[in-house]
Amino acid sequence: PEQCNEPWRPTWLVTPTQPGSDIVGEAVASLAAVVMVLRIEDPASATAAAYVARAKQLFAFAKAYPGA
Repeated sequence: PEQCNEPWRPTWLVTPTQPGSDIVGEAVASLAAVVMVLRIEDPASATAAAYVARAKQLFAFAKAYPGA
C-alpha cells in the first residue's frame, strides 16, 4: 500500500467555475473499472447500473466544463 506520512490527504472540489475535467475523468475511469468487476458476478447488478449512471453524469460535467 501507498505510504502517506501526512495526517490528511488532499481533496478537490470541482465546480463549473473551478473545472477539473482531469480529476473527473479519473473518477469516471474508476467507476467504469468497478462496474466491470461487479458485472462479472452479476450482469444485472443494480449497484453497477447506479455507478454507470453516475459515471455518465460525471462525464457530461467534464465535457461541459473542460479544464484543469
